Amino acid sequence: GAPGAGGGGAMPSGAPLTHLAVNDPGLGPLMALPIHLGVPMSRTLTHLDVEGCQFGDAGAFALGSALRSNRTVVSLRWDRNGVTAAGLRAVRGALHGNTKVVECPFTAHDVRAALLFFGGMYVESLRREKQARVDLKQCYRQAKGFPSRGAVAQRLDRVKDAKGLQAQARSGKNRVRKLASEVAAAVARNNEVQEWKGAGRSEAGCDKSAAKAEARAKGARAKADDARKAVEGKVWRARQRARQAVDKAAAALKKGGSAAAAASIAWYDEWSARWGRPYLTPAALADLTLAAAAAAVPAAD
Repeated sequence: GAPGAGGGGAMPSGAPLTHLAVNDPGLGPLMALPIHLGVPMSRTLTHLDVEGCQFGDAGAFALGSALRSNRTVVSLRWDRNGVTAAGLRAVRGALHGNTKVVECPFTAHDVRAALLFFGGMYVESLRREKQARVDLKQCYRQAKGFPSRGAVAQRLDRVKDAKGLQAQARSGKNRVRKLASEVAAAVARNNEVQEWKGAGRSEAGCDKSAAKAEARAKGARAKADDARKAVEGKVWRARQRARQAVDKAAAALKKGGSAAAAASIAWYDEWSARWGRPYLTPAALADLTLAAAAAAVPAAD
């Protein structure tokens, strides 16, 4: 019998290997080699279970490469392997051309771990931004409103770096969600294709069904993208409202407050000039840019 084969009882000598279950967390990335070498060569393997091996992205790359060649595996289980967005992308790419895999449970554990990683990155970036702003205020306070340009620039650069880290975290979470949904969509498409083939449809009918399933998967991805853009737009609008409120309060303080009070918020003017980003939605910013460009063109005689 083949070592690591799943199912009850010993396999008869010389029997074809159809089910393989390897769930040893001690294997780690070493599991990538047998996947890369063995799975593509098999013409009998139909069920592959490699959950909990902790092979990471190296194993996911090997799995993706194997699925590009293998056309017998119909069931795949590969959660709890410490796979990140890169590994998800490898398997997603393989499933674009592989229509045989019809059972592939959602890798909830690995997706949750990846999202938690980017969530922790976002929280850390907020902490850094808050500390940089506190340091910037102290810099102005200690210099009585007139700190050196170098000191201000150093602290503003820290704010900018924190903002960049926040963008990376948001992008990473969106990427993981998108890849996980695309893997699920590919498996759903495969199920529909196999249903048509099982019903004895013609080859042309199968191709048409596959095209419809792909179109539905594309629609699902577009819907997910629209939802993500709506959330991004909501965040941008909230930032815009907050920025307007702060601008209004700063203007009122400058107009009616004392000179000391106005000097105490000089750091905000400096930050606004350096950051230079109106908190508008991308669509609104594009409309504003077009309007400004049109206004700058002299009218024809």
